Amino acid sequence: MGSDDPEKVKVKIEENAKELQAARSKVNLDLLKQTEIDRLDKQARSTFKEQLIAEITSLHDQLSEHRGEMAKDIEVLNPQITYLDEMICEEKGKSSVMMRRFESLDELLEYEAALKAMPKKAMQEEVEHVGEHEDSLGDEANPIASVVSNI
Repeated sequence: MGSDDPEKVKVKIEENAKELQAARSKVNLDLLKQTEIDRLDKQARSTFKEQLIAEITSLHDQLSEHRGEMAKDIEVLNPQITYLDEMICEEKGKSSVMMRRFESLDELLEYEAALKAMPKKAMQEEVEHVGEHEDSLGDEANPIASVVSNI
């Protein structure tokens, strides 16, 4: 720089000062932009958070109300469920024997024809179920069989 003339050095210093000022302005502008972005981000998050909390609270209240209504409905149905369970148990305890009175021979013949018209598979299933019950009862269901088998 010793060979440079002072005027050139002065111009160079002014140019460097302008560049430095421009760089400072840019840095300050970038900081301002970042600060503004951060502020807007916080504001948006706050707003959305409030909206989400309000929506979640509303849905929670609706769910609680629905859950309460369902509990009331269940309480109303509990006696009916208990009654039906008792009736089912009572029906399971009954035998599969059916009794019927016929007023005339024609009525008996019509009934037999209706039985013959029934699908055989349904009748076979009924016979299998009766056989299962007899097997499970063993000698108690047929005491004569135990006497005959002992002879």
